[in-house]
Amino acid sequence: MTKKKLKFSIYSSIVGNRIKSIRLLQNKTLEEWGKIFGASKGNVLLWEQGKTLPNKKRLEKIAELGNTTINKLLYGNCEEFLDLNFIYYHILYNIPVIEDPFLLVDIASKIGQKAEEAGYTVDELEKLGIFYKDNFEIVKNELTNGDKPLHQRLYEIVDRYASIIAKQHDSTQLKNELVDEIIKTIDK
Repeated sequence: MTKKKLKFSIYSSIVGNRIKSIRLLQNKTLEEWGKIFGASKGNVLLWEQGKTLPNKKRLEKIAELGNTTINKLLYGNCEEFLDLNFIYYHILYNIPVIEDPFLLVDIASKIGQKAEEAGYTVDELEKLGIFYKDNFEIVKNELTNGDKPLHQRLYEIVDRYASIIAKQHDSTQLKNELVDEIIKTIDK
């Protein structure tokens, strides 16, 4: 049985920005950059705008000129990759999808940050997937207190103080109380 190759999602406009950054670091015009790849100035502009992507051979050359990898060119870092593609790992590893979409995205971002800190890169997507699976429940528990997600608890705190702060001429003390309350919530 052969492994099915997954197609992951990308932010086309961000990939375009990365391509443009590499071109500018090479101090090339659109036309000069296009000549390197046998492409027109118009094609290069479409790549940089994220409207189309270069083919694999061109992506390899762009990554090489940018001293990076194709995966880093396409996906950025672990956090960016997981923000768009965490659902693949839920399917692959049968991780339950929780109902709160904001919490799900927060979990994916936090796992992406932890993965970067632990030395993972988007060049090792299989290892990143295992890291995601192994850390999903841990991070979910870190971000929730009981059954309320952290962002929901913070909104509740802000709502409590917002109307009071709006009515106060000197709101410094209330702002300090709000910050203290948020810190207590995060520390729980």
